[in-house]
Amino acid sequence: MVDGIMAKPQFKLLESFVKKYNEEYPAKKLTELDILTGKFGVDGVARMLVNAKKVKSTEKFGTRMQGSQIAYYMRDGRDVNTFFKALKLKDDGYQALFGEK
Repeated sequence: MVDGIMAKPQFKLLESFVKKYNEEYPAKKLTELDILTGKFGVDGVARMLVNAKKVKSTEKFGTRMQGSQIAYYMRDGRDVNTFFKALKLKDDGYQALFGEK
């Protein structure tokens, strides 16, 4: 269900909504990550972002959001290793996420 969601035209609507919402309610700012996490959960969004990085049209956004998600996960006091385990990335976590060799 999550695969390919960022390549759909409706995702542009989500981006527009977030931008307009934040302009109207600057004290209650939202991010696309907040909305997607609420709908699909941390693990679902993480998988979606890994897949988004494989598609040219969503690669840049996926990379940016992935960094934001990891930062959010760490700020929330969670162990990043748990994040990698959830994605089955334990052995090559950072390399799998960031494409480092």
